[in-house]
Amino acid sequence: IKSNVAMHASWDNPKPTGADDYPNSLMGEISAIRQALYDAVSAELSLSEYAKNPVGKERPVISAQISALVPVVKKQKPLVIHADSAVAIRRALRIAKEFGLTPVIEGGAEAGAVAGELKAVGASVLLTTALPEPPKLLDGEDDPTTLQGYRYRAIVPRTAGRLAAAGVPFAFATDGLKSVDDYRKNVRKMIAAGLPADAATVAATQSAAKIFGVDRQIGSLAPGSIGNVLVVDGDLWGAKTKIRYLFVDGKKTEVGESATKPGAASSVAKSEPPVKAEPEPPKMTLEEAKKMLPAGVTVEQALKYLRESPKQAEEFLPKGVSVNDAIAVLEGSGEGDSKPSDGATIPTKKDADEVTAPPTVGTGLVPPLPPQIAGWFVLRGATVWTVAKDGVMTGTDVYVRDGKIAAIGANLSVPGGTLEIDAKGKHVTPGMIDAHSHTAMDAVNEGSNIVTSECRIEDVIDPEDVNIYRQLAGGTTAANLLHGSANAIGGQNQIVKLRWGQDADGMRFENAPKGIKFALGENPTQSNYQPTSPRYPYSRMGVERVIREAFTMARDYQSDWKAYKGGKRSLPPQRDLRMDALVEILEGKRVVHCHSYRQDEILAMIRVADDFGFKVGTFQHVMEGYKVADEMAKHGAGGSTFSDWWAYKFEVRDAIQYNGALMNERGVLTSFNSDSSELARRLNLEAAKAVHWGNVTPQEAIKFVTINPAKQLGIDKYVGSLEKGKDADIAVWSGDPLSSMTICEKTFVDGKLLFDRAADLAARPALEAEKKRLALAEKPKKATPSPSPTTSPKPPVESVAVSDAKPAETQAPATGAVTAIVGATVHPLVGADIPNGVVVMQGGKILAVGAKEAVAIPADASVTDATGMHVYPGMFDADTQMGLREIDSMRETVDAREMATFSPELRAAVSVNPDTDLLPEARANGILSVVTAPEGGTISGQGAVLSLNGWTWEELAIDPSVGMYIQFPRMGQRRFRETAHRCEETAGGHAEDNDPYLRSGAYVPGGTMDTRAMRFGMLPSLLGADESDATEKEEERAEKALRPLNDFLESAKRYKMAKESGTLKHNDTKWEAILPVLAGEKPFFVRADREKDIKAAVNWAKKNGFRMVLVSGQEADKCADFLAREKVPVILGPVQNLPRTQDAPYDDAFTIPARLAKAGVVFCLTSGETSNIRRLPWQAAMAASYGLDPETALKAITLTPAQITGHASHLGSIETGKDATVIITTGNPLEITSVVKAAFIRGESINLQTRQKQLYERYQSRPKK
Repeated sequence: IKSNVAMHASWDNPKPTGADDYPNSLMGEISAIRQALYDAVSAELSLSEYAKNPVGKERPVISAQISALVPVVKKQKPLVIHADSAVAIRRALRIAKEFGLTPVIEGGAEAGAVAGELKAVGASVLLTTALPEPPKLLDGEDDPTTLQGYRYRAIVPRTAGRLAAAGVPFAFATDGLKSVDDYRKNVRKMIAAGLPADAATVAATQSAAKIFGVDRQIGSLAPGSIGNVLVVDGDLWGAKTKIRYLFVDGKKTEVGESATKPGAASSVAKSEPPVKAEPEPPKMTLEEAKKMLPAGVTVEQALKYLRESPKQAEEFLPKGVSVNDAIAVLEGSGEGDSKPSDGATIPTKKDADEVTAPPTVGTGLVPPLPPQIAGWFVLRGATVWTVAKDGVMTGTDVYVRDGKIAAIGANLSVPGGTLEIDAKGKHVTPGMIDAHSHTAMDAVNEGSNIVTSECRIEDVIDPEDVNIYRQLAGGTTAANLLHGSANAIGGQNQIVKLRWGQDADGMRFENAPKGIKFALGENPTQSNYQPTSPRYPYSRMGVERVIREAFTMARDYQSDWKAYKGGKRSLPPQRDLRMDALVEILEGKRVVHCHSYRQDEILAMIRVADDFGFKVGTFQHVMEGYKVADEMAKHGAGGSTFSDWWAYKFEVRDAIQYNGALMNERGVLTSFNSDSSELARRLNLEAAKAVHWGNVTPQEAIKFVTINPAKQLGIDKYVGSLEKGKDADIAVWSGDPLSSMTICEKTFVDGKLLFDRAADLAARPALEAEKKRLALAEKPKKATPSPSPTTSPKPPVESVAVSDAKPAETQAPATGAVTAIVGATVHPLVGADIPNGVVVMQGGKILAVGAKEAVAIPADASVTDATGMHVYPGMFDADTQMGLREIDSMRETVDAREMATFSPELRAAVSVNPDTDLLPEARANGILSVVTAPEGGTISGQGAVLSLNGWTWEELAIDPSVGMYIQFPRMGQRRFRETAHRCEETAGGHAEDNDPYLRSGAYVPGGTMDTRAMRFGMLPSLLGADESDATEKEEERAEKALRPLNDFLESAKRYKMAKESGTLKHNDTKWEAILPVLAGEKPFFVRADREKDIKAAVNWAKKNGFRMVLVSGQEADKCADFLAREKVPVILGPVQNLPRTQDAPYDDAFTIPARLAKAGVVFCLTSGETSNIRRLPWQAAMAASYGLDPETALKAITLTPAQITGHASHLGSIETGKDATVIITTGNPLEITSVVKAAFIRGESINLQTRQKQLYERYQSRPKK
């Protein structure tokens, strides 16, 4: 009818991350399309100029690809862009607007949400008739769909009706349909959801013809049109309507089964079963069919078998009787409408024909915005941190008017009608600003090319990313969204305000300077992983050369444009978006933000910038910035660093937690950044670390996350401090913003209340109720199942309690030197605190503890005066890999796992490196005892309890075999969980095969609709399960998963029996290692996270009589009552983690400890990452901030881990006779601003010096340049 109808574009199918060819990301695909369209514009101009006067000119050489795009940019051919989500459709409209085009949207599942915008630009839609379905689930598996996913499935059928109501032209498309048989059924669903039936008919006929300009030939029954005619026996969309005839080009076409016979016409019209004038008589009667049923098999079960296994069923049927014949007869019995005895639902044809309207859904966001307040309001009586010349003001008011700060002062007089907000006892700060973020981005890296400056973060902003809201809940109001660091010259950044509820354009920070991401070191050289094919450069030398070469090319490109603008060229140069961005840097119009680590690369980049005449705006991460701080300050570059991340790869070995403080001291404009959607929720606590590590004053430290990043990003005129005339981006805190125990209560952006904790808590019940209602609406109605006669409940198995402590050893009289700590407040953690207390230590034990007047201090005691300070038990991290893991990215420094599936004989203790740099770092913050444990396989080996003071592993290991570690087999489908780690640096630090959650990019490329579907639990396919698993019962699947483990343990039991009978010829170390566990002398430390796996593990341990400790337990709170009843202790962590699902409350992970405590579960807390064991007390502090009793939180990192591991007889509290393992602090160790001043391990004073501290002191004394 018409060829060359339209140009099609799609960016919904980027290649997997790491693919070598360009583009391999959503961002790169959009950039490639944009460049191609600009190339077409240039081609059209060249062709036009040539056509005007070809004499003496060379004919322009245009590629076939670009030639095909010229009619598009000339608006002679429509551009069809595939886009389903509202966010993707807006991206399509944006790029179309850039070229003055009116697009056709293909897919358009959420087009109804942007119907007004589509109407405004005259766009049309090729609307998919593929409707989303609930995901396939294994038997017994819970639906992972989030509230956003349920809403999506309910909203999509309404899209057509919303488009029709808005007057947006749309046509039905079959793309994405699993079967054309679903076409009319799905249209009926759309009609039930509000689409007028006549509009549906137009969408199925005329609309597509009009969109593609062929409506004079097809799409209607107008005289002269092509004879394409469909004849049906009723309403076109009726459930029982049959197709009678189909004419194509005026020729009658067979439909249905006959169309598939040799020589028959095309079967394209096989959308409905054929209709026969007279029904054929049944080939058997109902009674005959019933007699064929085996004994005990009901009609319902037979129907289920016939439908699900038709090929197998054929052999049981009489000759000449088809499966369809049998189904038809049995359906007619009226006995197939009830629920089968096995609980499955068998839909009848009648059921399938019935279509109901989708359920109503809530409006707005998940989570919702708080109720909005007036544009004029005043915060009364707060402690205001202005981060300006007025410093911290107490009893102060902040008056906001029309999104701006109108006044700050005491007892402000404000106009009548102004909303008064009581802020007495609260602290008010500017909103936090994150200078390095990857939040709200549907792509991070275009990693194919070493230079990708044409890529734009603004193209991939996802305003629906729930992390926006989560960060508002932590007081963060603005962020610098950066391209990843896979390229020496990466993509263009975008500074945003976290305006939850706005679209991508609405999030952009107006008037913010443009920027770009550069990267140095291991990331662009790809030395941390093996790419699929080599990519230059492989070294820092090569990176420097690439950057210089790129700017040399940019200068040439710049000269060509100057020549054109100066009249020296008749035609403009072909526009090169990659070069455009580099020229903007040369002209001072775009700021460089450069990923960096080592001092050599930092200095090299400064010299490149000097040579080409531009300034580096910020060095990002800049882990060795303290070594070249003077050079940075002289150049004028800022340093945006991590507060204390380190040890995740070799180039950060010299990263020190004093970096920010030292750069600041040497005159570098310094900020702390997150590079993590989780860390960005608590930037105030990152600032507090500058007080802890670098002795920075609180008023200076708060600048690291407010005014300093604002200055680095060039937005300090608008935000970063509380001053009259600035934007009202404000955070209201429950207390001192640098206190670990403080939480954010309100966050304002532009004077609008975007987060309110009270409103958030109040909204939760309604969201939970809506989710349950939508889930129920998707489930088929079922009759109550009759009990199965073949099964009977199993008798309960006796629970096996876990011993919480070893028997106390008989203490020999203490001998040796005596040490006394005096003057401090002693916190024994058993009994009351002791002001002005005394702790006397001798022979590695506590000799006495009590008030000064009650304890006699031996005359020969060495006295430590701790007046004004505090004494606590040393802290205990019960799940680490201390001494087994040094640098995460360097395999040769990781000794945590072996290759075998079952390795009970492996002992972590013997691989502990006593000289690891991580050990003194942990001690310096008060962690004096740890469990170090193996990983990998199913039975990983034996963990060990270490006391962090000793020359050899034997001296460190106070219990070389605390128990046996198991990675419990997964019982069901994997679940998506967003990683809480920094985007580029540590995301690969977890063994994917041991992780029951899917991380972004694990199964599908980042930035696709599938990633969105994964986040919302909407992927239709099975995750982490074979298709064959879909037919298995839950019990069968569990038995299969556990079979290898059970078989192994059964062999161990047989070995035990053989040994006891005396028939063994020699001992086997593998089986010997498991005997103490079989005997109940040692527990299994079982790693499991999902509720289903946790329960299965507990029941498995009970059944076999094993003692069990649950490790990790990220869903332990979901079965807390069960764990408490079974007396299973939990080693939980980390607390500072992202919520488990996209619709979970923002404080989901923070509140797990409080829920466990409420249920009576015995638990302790762990840091969750070996390189950051030193952060253990702050994990507990986060739990205490969100509902856990502070004393319980403190015990969770001292006494309780000692109890769980069986070492409470000598660790965990300050009691006479226990090990003298204590710390002296300036305050509560849960407070980040508290500092450990001294430590004793078994009575020995510990040197708290570390390699990092030595580097700090060395470079602090560097002569100034």
